[in-house]
Amino acid sequence: SSSSSSSSSSNSALQRRIRLLETKLNTYLSFGRDPFLATKTPAKCLNQTKLMEYCPYTSRPCHLGMPVCLDHFPVVQDKKKKPCLVYDFGIREQPDFGVILSQAPFNCEVMAFDPSPITQKWYVGPEAKTLRDNQNYHLFNYGGGGADENIILREYNWDQVSVYSYPSMVLNPNNCTNGRCRYKKFTAQKKHNLPVRSVESIMKEFGHDHIDILKIDVEGSEYRMLEALIESGVCKKVDQITLEWHHYDFDLRYGAASVPVLNMLAKLLQDECGLYQYWIHDPTGWPSNEKIYDDMNLVLRYNIASFMRIKNTSNINP
Repeated sequence: SSSSSSSSSSNSALQRRIRLLETKLNTYLSFGRDPFLATKTPAKCLNQTKLMEYCPYTSRPCHLGMPVCLDHFPVVQDKKKKPCLVYDFGIREQPDFGVILSQAPFNCEVMAFDPSPITQKWYVGPEAKTLRDNQNYHLFNYGGGGADENIILREYNWDQVSVYSYPSMVLNPNNCTNGRCRYKKFTAQKKHNLPVRSVESIMKEFGHDHIDILKIDVEGSEYRMLEALIESGVCKKVDQITLEWHHYDFDLRYGAASVPVLNMLAKLLQDECGLYQYWIHDPTGWPSNEKIYDDMNLVLRYNIASFMRIKNTSNINP
């Protein structure tokens, strides 16, 4: 009956919510779970590349660094066909990742997204003319997020914008008297009210039911993007994710290679999306070398990781 069907559907939804909550809590706390889960690579790519060998320029090197797996990647020489679809979030003035995948031998349709003022200024200038003439490449002036909305993004390094909010003041240990330290104050970051959208919403608008490669380099907004992808189940329509992590914390019980939020998301991508990590730049990542973070008593760390859908046993690490 319709009532029993509705009840069954409600029970399934509730069971999923409980499963998600349990996974989030246990992996974040490393409660009975591997505290180094996000450093593991259960998947194996036999044909991994950072695309440097496809760089089309002779006058300059390409700005690349995020690996993709070509094991099951569709390559069709017919330029009239669009055998693959790439979503590229975060390009600044460096679209090389998407440019390469939009050209032979891949000829993918590339959807690029960046709301940064520097990107909008660059894209209408002479340096981007070739890109504007590329029929396989489409740039949109909104970013990636957890929902369709406008959010405050703040000025950040390299003329980028980021969700990060710097502290307005910190204690200055070099200026203390009578057991009290003075404060070191910082100029407020310039704010930009900019549009972001969820991957689910973008796919619906353009009628896309599958993404071959999803690249995410969004200066801290990767968390809301991934949370929405996982919660909605849209991640099941993605074959590969390559992304840059930005984080401050690690689990003091286990050291720099144990990052609670990365453990949680790596586990959810695996269990809820069928996406397994096959490459990570370094188990502990690397710290920013910009002096401003030292002045603010912060340690911003970066890492790069790539995930793939396992399609046969050759892609399973023993």
